[in-house]
Amino acid sequence: MNNDLNNMTGVKISPPNENPVNASNTQHQTSTTPTQIPNQTQQTPTQINNMQQSQVNQQPIQEEQKPKKKKRNKLVPFLLLLLLIAGGYNVYSSKEYQKTINDIKDKCSPIKAGKETKLDINSEIVQELYKKVATNMREDLANPEFNNSMKLYLAYRQILERDKYESNCNLFDINSMEPFTCIESTTYTPKAIKEETIKSKLIELFGEDNNIPLQNIQLGNSCIGGYQYIEKRGEFVEGYCSSQITNSFEVTKKIISATTTQTNIIIKEDVKYHEGEKLYLPESLKSGIYTYVFQLDYNYHYILKEKTYESKY
Repeated sequence: MNNDLNNMTGVKISPPNENPVNASNTQHQTSTTPTQIPNQTQQTPTQINNMQQSQVNQQPIQEEQKPKKKKRNKLVPFLLLLLLIAGGYNVYSSKEYQKTINDIKDKCSPIKAGKETKLDINSEIVQELYKKVATNMREDLANPEFNNSMKLYLAYRQILERDKYESNCNLFDINSMEPFTCIESTTYTPKAIKEETIKSKLIELFGEDNNIPLQNIQLGNSCIGGYQYIEKRGEFVEGYCSSQITNSFEVTKKIISATTTQTNIIIKEDVKYHEGEKLYLPESLKSGIYTYVFQLDYNYHYILKEKTYESKY
């Protein structure tokens, strides 16, 4: 049998279902090696595993990106909620502020909006306001007019003694303020008041827009007042008056009513001047009803807006 196999050397067996092959024709020899397909998409198991692992690794990345989109979507309503809360707080604060202002108005004055209300003439607020503007017989006789000189003098009356300080007579003009003089000596040292102090009292009594000019504080040519305004020093310097003041007239003054309407307090004063012995009253002294109108300003101070006269006798 071995010999038979040896004799078959060179003879190729054709695959099943194929036609017989002519052993003598070497050009038509067919290899038993399976036909190989070009290696285009063929992949090894290792490459497949790597691709699968890569897909597994990429999957969490895609899953991590989705929650980010959800967070962005949730941020918008959160910001809107903050804006609504802030807006509500601002409205609430504004209402509370206005309520506080209204409470202060109620506490600072006995105002009854929309109608006239009587006040007790002996109440603290009525007596305090009247005391600031009421004048005596000497003051009326020296200056009966309600002019800038009288207003400046009334503001000066509000100054306390502790607001005055010892000074000197430098730049004091004795010719512009007779009968006042200013001569320093061992027995006389003038006092002074700062310009700012006078201004603050003018505002307190007549309001910020009073337009009252700064000038010497003196009623007429009398010895009442006696502070010379020295602009270069920014001070009011006290003068000295040696004249004796005589007065032969008398006056009776009393409050007859006090009312409030809206932001005003109105005080009515009954004034009666009396002649002296063998002396007639000057025409400038008029008996009758004087009305003082005080108005509540933006600083919650009652300032004197006007003083009017009405004949009675």
